[in-house]
Amino acid sequence: MNALQIDQDGLINAGSSGEFGWHGAEQVLACPRRYAYLTQNPGERGSGAQGLGSLYHVVLAHLFTEGMFLPGVPVRLDVEQACKLLCSRWRGQRRLKPNPEDVLTRARNYHDEVFRRFPGFKVSRVESTYSVTFGNGVRFRQRVDLELAKRRSRVFIDHKSCSRIESRNLEEHTLSGQFLGMRWSGVKLYGTDFLGAFVGRFQ
Repeated sequence: MNALQIDQDGLINAGSSGEFGWHGAEQVLACPRRYAYLTQNPGERGSGAQGLGSLYHVVLAHLFTEGMFLPGVPVRLDVEQACKLLCSRWRGQRRLKPNPEDVLTRARNYHDEVFRRFPGFKVSRVESTYSVTFGNGVRFRQRVDLELAKRRSRVFIDHKSCSRIESRNLEEHTLSGQFLGMRWSGVKLYGTDFLGAFVGRFQ
């Protein structure tokens, strides 16, 4: 497992791991030509709304590691500093420009809801990359947004932002190659102690 990565500004890296994993495999199967194009032109990935989701991922990473001692990890910004810095750097559509106070409120509400759903669990790892080898010798790497632990038990949570919370986008999330890979990786790593992978959605 790879440790938490901090950039030169003290922000946690919550973006792509840069490794070929389950999400990449899904994209190749869907359209090899599109995957090759986006790999060579990473600046053209996604929309303004997806950029907002990426911003929330970084804020949540800072929030879930708040107060945690992480040996060997460089100094990181606290969650309020990280939120303000990210919002000041916004280069997306003006109508989507995030307000730091609103972002922080939504992130804290989501954080609290996670622990309401998983009472007694504590944060084990945040934005960690897991490497798993399957029977045919193929190695996949999977970045997991949040791992929670309760004694020996483990769960993975994948943060997903959406404009509307509805059953249609839940199906898209849970049936994706990325999410299926999380479930396989969890069982491979933790066996029967792995309780499952869950989608955490915020609007």
